[in-house]
Amino acid sequence: SPFYDDIFITLHDYHFCLWVTSRNKPIFVSPNILDKYFYTFAKFSPSRPSVLYLARNNGQIDIWDFNDESHKCSIKECIVTETITFLDIFRYFPSSEDE
Repeated sequence: SPFYDDIFITLHDYHFCLWVTSRNKPIFVSPNILDKYFYTFAKFSPSRPSVLYLARNNGQIDIWDFNDESHKCSIKECIVTETITFLDIFRYFPSSEDE
């Protein structure tokens, strides 16, 4: 996590886990997704500590916001029709020319 040095995420095809380095068990285990499309990549939000982005092999991105709910993803977006193997989330900083 960019906000907490001791928190990390692991993917296990149909679910993910959040870990703290000081513990032997995960602090959170997501429910299994119940379809044929599995997780391929995960990324913490660069701007919000409670948000995770999880990519699937069908081009969908699941956005989990733990401030909203923790038993399912908050938003599902189908971005492309191919497998997503990498995500890079950029923070937008408006310039004076944008105003």
